[in-house]
Amino acid sequence: MSARPRSADVGPDGRVAASRAVTDLALGLGACELARRSARPPAASGSWRAALWCTGASALVGAVHHAARTDDPRAAHIRWRIIGVLLSVAMGLMLIASVRQTLGRRAGRLAVAPAIVGPVAYAGSAVRGGGGLPTLVAVQSGTMAGIVLTWVVGVRRGHPAAPTAILAICLGIGAAMLRAVTPRSWARFGVDADAVYHLAQIPGLVALARAARTG
Repeated sequence: MSARPRSADVGPDGRVAASRAVTDLALGLGACELARRSARPPAASGSWRAALWCTGASALVGAVHHAARTDDPRAAHIRWRIIGVLLSVAMGLMLIASVRQTLGRRAGRLAVAPAIVGPVAYAGSAVRGGGGLPTLVAVQSGTMAGIVLTWVVGVRRGHPAAPTAILAICLGIGAAMLRAVTPRSWARFGVDADAVYHLAQIPGLVALARAARTG
């Protein structure tokens, strides 16, 4: 999920902003539906479901952010910080859920402390007037590394969910790479890298939700 201040959302006729809003809406609704279905047997853990709900909520706020036809920088700042907090919490929950699923409940409890570092660090930066995308990436890099390492251990231990979780991680990386190589010229048609990235994240979330309900 990606968002920028209002000034970066203005295309020649608003089509870029509209495409970002629509694709973020699709991502948010998709994540929320995955969260809802994850409660069905075989149900995912509460941490997994909460992570998916937070992911969906962040994308829905992103849709509002892109659709807002206002030049108020304060409002844009607040919306983006809400998105950042939700994504930080989602990542922390994914770390807890991953550790608990692969290594057991005791290890899951030990993962709580490192999982809250990202959200607290991001919130602190946001309160001080920071909290942009580079900050979000920086504070969550350790959490993401922990998730990847956890599932690598899961692969070595033969956990049945590990292959699907690794696939989900690879799809997420692929979505980021696709965002990086999306031609800027597409913006003239109302589609830019952020819109492509929103949609490209959905397959990874589907795989992640499947892994959450396995084993």
